[in-house]
Amino acid sequence: MGKKSCSILIVGMIVLAVLIVKAVLFFTAEPKVTVNYVAELNRMSRSADYDPNDNAAAYYEKASFAYVETPERVLQAYTNWPGDMNELALDALRKWLGENSPALEYLERATAKPYLWVEGHNKDDYIMSSRFSGPANIYKLCKLLDWRARLKAIDGESAMSLKDLLTCWKVGDHYTNTKLLLDDQLQGLRIKEHALKTAFLILDLCKIDAENLMLWQKNWEQEFKRDEYIPRFETERLVYYDLIQRNFVDNGRGTGRLAWKKAKNFTVLCHSLYNLRIFLSCFTGPNRNEVTEIVNSVFGHYEEAVKKTPWEIRTAEQTYRAKIERVVEKKPILDRFIPPLDAYRLCYYRIKACSEALITAVSILRYKADKGSYPKNLDELIQQKYLTKLPRDPFSNGPLVYNLLDDDFELYSIEKDFRDDGAGRFPGGNPISGIPEGDEVFWPPFSKGRKNIKFYKLLEKNSPQTIRGTSTPKTEGNYRPFDDKEF
Repeated sequence: MGKKSCSILIVGMIVLAVLIVKAVLFFTAEPKVTVNYVAELNRMSRSADYDPNDNAAAYYEKASFAYVETPERVLQAYTNWPGDMNELALDALRKWLGENSPALEYLERATAKPYLWVEGHNKDDYIMSSRFSGPANIYKLCKLLDWRARLKAIDGESAMSLKDLLTCWKVGDHYTNTKLLLDDQLQGLRIKEHALKTAFLILDLCKIDAENLMLWQKNWEQEFKRDEYIPRFETERLVYYDLIQRNFVDNGRGTGRLAWKKAKNFTVLCHSLYNLRIFLSCFTGPNRNEVTEIVNSVFGHYEEAVKKTPWEIRTAEQTYRAKIERVVEKKPILDRFIPPLDAYRLCYYRIKACSEALITAVSILRYKADKGSYPKNLDELIQQKYLTKLPRDPFSNGPLVYNLLDDDFELYSIEKDFRDDGAGRFPGGNPISGIPEGDEVFWPPFSKGRKNIKFYKLLEKNSPQTIRGTSTPKTEGNYRPFDDKEF
């Protein structure tokens, strides 16, 4: 063999050896965890003037620990209203409330504290497994507090009923803390919404005199005026930064790609083509810098978008969403790093609309108690000093929709389709007929099987197909009433 051939062979072997080493390094590369994001979260979420005596966390823990689970008899008799229960179930409900008195007392003491902060702890400093989300029983306790409010309303204690609902709202206030992660903020929004919906239920089913209605309006207005919460996402960014550092190779330049050993974390069932593209991203990218840029872009956009109502940004929002979808289509791994921030923003504005509607509904009922009839329009409430301003609908360019009915009234938001569907709604959308969610109806509330004839007419007009297990078309004379528990 000649010297030239020998040299070529040696070079070839060296190249092959280098390729083998690179292949081994590629398939065995592990991401480096260089930042403790749990510690960073604790630093960002803790107030500069933190005082343990002002922290509600200890009382929430005690309330959760003291909670007594729902007895079987109450579960079997589940309904939306205590007055619909039989005597045995009602006795069980009252006994259950008595057993939970210590837990509810701790809950009330917690709401007297100015803020809620819990220090995150985790052995591997993994922020995803150290999410707070509060003690497990807090949401159950708030629902229990709602039940006590309903019972007090039935017993004619509307002022005490209001106190319980306001306590529930204040729990939601603690959780809607912009320094908490979004799971916790969403927990707070759910608690607030539950308190508002129970308030509507009580107003609908209990006769509250004009004096107590004024008390309700004054107290709720004070709470809403103090509520300065707007969703923020600074702490939530840390979750995605941590996800990036734990799944992407760190080469010191930010150009490392998804680690081969971590690709399986992003695969999905029954979608082989998608999974193939995920594994290919280990070779083709995006890299750490590109993923971080997308994360920052999405969070930055929603930091600005949440300051505007859905109506104000609907066109820009669609444009931005289309842009992100085009980017994800080229590099599907990015889809797993785009947080569902739009859902949080919409939930926030639904509750804003619900808050406006509650004050308006109370003022309408006050007007009826004083005048003997409902106002012809919302402007009349302002003229007569029952309201100070028109209730704005975040999903439209105007106020909430108010219409007089034969012996009642309706009050609603046109919701996220930005179209007035005449108070027709189907919460969550109809999975069979494809009818959109429609309007968010605040009054009349769905209670005790109350009919929503407008909804059934909308349903019949759009689709006479099977719905909720029956093929019978829903009309004014032929319907199956349902209530909140079905949703």
